[in-house]
Amino acid sequence: MIKRYQIPQLEHFFSDSSKYKRWTLLEKEVLYSLSSFLQIPEAEVIQLERKIPELNPYEVTAAESKTKHDFVAFLRVLEEKIQEVTASKFLHYGLTSSDIIDSAVSLTLREVNDLLIEEIEELQSTLYHLAYRYIDTVQVGRTHGQHAEPTSFGYKFAITYQEIESALESLYQDRRNLEVITIKGSVGTYAHIGPDVQEDLAYRLHMFSGGASYQALPRNRYTAYLNSLSLIGQIINSLAFTLRTLAREEIAEVCECFEEEQVGSSSMPHKLNPVTLENISGLTRWLSSLASLSQDNIPLWEERDISHSSNERMSLMDAPILLYNIVHKMTQTLKRMKVNEEQLKQNLSLTKGLITSQSVMLALLKSPKIKSREEAHTLISQLSQRVRNKESASLLETLSSPHIKELLADEEIEVASDLQRHLKHLPRLYQQIFKNEIESSYYHRRLLNKYEIKNAIHYLAQRLNWYYTDPNNLWDPEDLSREKLVDSKYNQEAVLVLSLLEGASNFAGNLLPLLNFPVVFVSLHCSGFSKSKWKFEASKYQEQTAEDIPLETGKESEQDDDYSLGDNLESSRSFQKLLKLSKKYSRVLILEDIVDSKTTLKALYKTLGEIPTIKEIKCASLFVKVVDHDIDPIYKEEYYRTTLFSPDYSGSVEAKKTRDFNFKNWSEGMNIKFFNWYGLLISEDVWVVGFGLDNDQKYRNFQSLGVFNPKYS
Repeated sequence: MIKRYQIPQLEHFFSDSSKYKRWTLLEKEVLYSLSSFLQIPEAEVIQLERKIPELNPYEVTAAESKTKHDFVAFLRVLEEKIQEVTASKFLHYGLTSSDIIDSAVSLTLREVNDLLIEEIEELQSTLYHLAYRYIDTVQVGRTHGQHAEPTSFGYKFAITYQEIESALESLYQDRRNLEVITIKGSVGTYAHIGPDVQEDLAYRLHMFSGGASYQALPRNRYTAYLNSLSLIGQIINSLAFTLRTLAREEIAEVCECFEEEQVGSSSMPHKLNPVTLENISGLTRWLSSLASLSQDNIPLWEERDISHSSNERMSLMDAPILLYNIVHKMTQTLKRMKVNEEQLKQNLSLTKGLITSQSVMLALLKSPKIKSREEAHTLISQLSQRVRNKESASLLETLSSPHIKELLADEEIEVASDLQRHLKHLPRLYQQIFKNEIESSYYHRRLLNKYEIKNAIHYLAQRLNWYYTDPNNLWDPEDLSREKLVDSKYNQEAVLVLSLLEGASNFAGNLLPLLNFPVVFVSLHCSGFSKSKWKFEASKYQEQTAEDIPLETGKESEQDDDYSLGDNLESSRSFQKLLKLSKKYSRVLILEDIVDSKTTLKALYKTLGEIPTIKEIKCASLFVKVVDHDIDPIYKEEYYRTTLFSPDYSGSVEAKKTRDFNFKNWSEGMNIKFFNWYGLLISEDVWVVGFGLDNDQKYRNFQSLGVFNPKYS
């Protein structure tokens, strides 16, 4: 990207040093995953981990001048620096360069997309506030560049918000196919290392799994991504076009805010041009051309060629940077834009009332003397022509003729001439458009949007589908004919899936349709904990403003020595149903909305563990709250999501231990996480509501997750 449009925080991710760091990270992670299979002693893995350096890009460039292959050059430089470590010979074992390169691009784009979406959400917030600020500001609507009917000046910002929201949903869907780990080998058959390595890395790095492909990922995934970026750019450009038109001096309803020393023209000192809006239009054209170009990368020879590589090196970097520029420039323009409300009023009367012609025509249709719509349309058209020809001062004046008086009462003319009447349905429309923003106003602070949560559920579905369709996890491992493996979805023992209380119902409802193994579902209900009750001290916060409300507003009294699910659980109908089903289905998967105090899960593991017919207990939690960082430390390193597992070999071992643990074997005092899989971390001690989580049974239907605001308790 040329310097003029560089975004430093994004450029960092696309630098050569960052690229080699990601390549090194992935090579290490593959080795961690293969260490047991290759029988590499743990001490050798740790020794290699300590020796691996951060590579100097100049060394790789020098090596590439000889190899003419950038990835082989990288490998040679890396191997040379760690050659004294025995385990180094297993670097790149069973891999091909595309495995590392495509997975590294995915890691990059995940970080880039997070920053890009933050900027898009800032633009949406700006649009939201403008839409409400000007909801009652009447403006003449224009079709084909001509005055049409009254509209709201704020409505155009609401519509832009709505369309960006729709495009943002598409972008999040694309992320499921884009932000993936793909470790398959030379032709995509996993011939030398097996698909478990891909799954291990997806779990560790909290990425999606790439699924099946040839050597390289199908390039249509990148095309879809670039199309989504281009679509967002064009939606913003559409608003830029409109604002540029409204900034024309003969319209003069808006103008960009110009700085004191800003110059519009070298030859015409008076000029103040809408240069930022024009810049947005130009950048959008560039972005759209990259999306179009990417379509030509989809057809590749057989299992792969690299005809796509040369342009992707630029387009996958330039496209998000371009959109970031577009979004940021529009946000700043809107925040500083000057709206000439007096000119808006003057332009309404420019056509002398003709913008109410349809309202008058529809009023005429109610007259018994008007026999057809065509008759009413022709009459008002003739009256409008008189106004255009300056034979009458206004449409209202033409309506004062005796002929019209016979057809329309004064009250009907007054109603038809009321411009504000055109805006009466906007509050209801705004409620639909701004559902996310309205929900967020009930939070002290929004933590996760609905798309992040949905993607986390898709991530969990991938992990569960992989585990429960693994032939090694079938209870009859001897019966593994190829036919039965293909049909194992129908032949294997069903998994007994439990959803606890109402909180997990939203999670379960979204997850179950994504599972491709047979399940039997039970929703457990109980009245509460006998010794652990959630208490919320809301009264003393009622008079405080949102800024004054402390974050730690929830208090939970937990007595680890004495916990139960309530006296009525074992006598409940749902538990009796569970007991009956457990005689046939011995594998249990618990779906939990949030792992917080662990009291609920402790009680449930204890209760289920005492049922002799249950052989395996696993848990998937949508959210995990890290309450005590001394007990559950969290780790953050570049290209890892904030995680409970350190980004080194010990973290890899702990992750596998967590995933593989059977809670049938759980007992008090074990040093183990209280779940096998999780979707999203909440790394602060706050009370959260939304997406199934409640306060006094409210907020469960909110799509996002936020910090509860006690003034709404």
